[in-house]
Amino acid sequence: VSTLAPYLMTVSGKGGYVPGPGFAKREGFRNISLLDHLVSVARGSAVFAELDMRAAGIDDTKIHLRVALLIAVGFLHDADKILGLARTDELTPEHVEKLLERFQVGRFLEQAGVNVSAAELLSMIHAVELSRSGTLKPGMRLLSAAENADCGYVRLADRLEGLFLNSALGPTAMVAELQKFGGFRSTKNQRI
Repeated sequence: VSTLAPYLMTVSGKGGYVPGPGFAKREGFRNISLLDHLVSVARGSAVFAELDMRAAGIDDTKIHLRVALLIAVGFLHDADKILGLARTDELTPEHVEKLLERFQVGRFLEQAGVNVSAAELLSMIHAVELSRSGTLKPGMRLLSAAENADCGYVRLADRLEGLFLNSALGPTAMVAELQKFGGFRSTKNQRI
């Protein structure tokens, strides 16, 4: 068990007061800790991925590995917040490597049988965070169509979490977001 989890409980994941002009963007959201947010996105993406991949007829062994990877991506998708960086600050594979070790995410992936580099995880984090998408840094690579689609589950879980916590929106906006999401394989009969 990581002794650093309490740190994540002291940082806001959504909402919460922040000094300076950044507060205006967060003011409309109910406050939750960064740990709550990261776990919620990891869990949500895992549920969406497993249900959808099973419905699309993807092999169970592949589902297990892909869902384990998505749990890691969901947990690390806000790596900049975990590290105390701004969204505009550069993330590097070294940053991700540090987080893999610090929060034992690398150990989790190893136990799940997933072999992935910090640079590959950074590529997936960039695919989740639209403000970072389309950026390749040394060591990163373009994701396959299947990997990109898998990242869509994390992006959806993150988006739904934001809508749920937005004081002005809520369940109606969440249903609308689910209805417009075009990444479910089962509705397209895709086995990627």
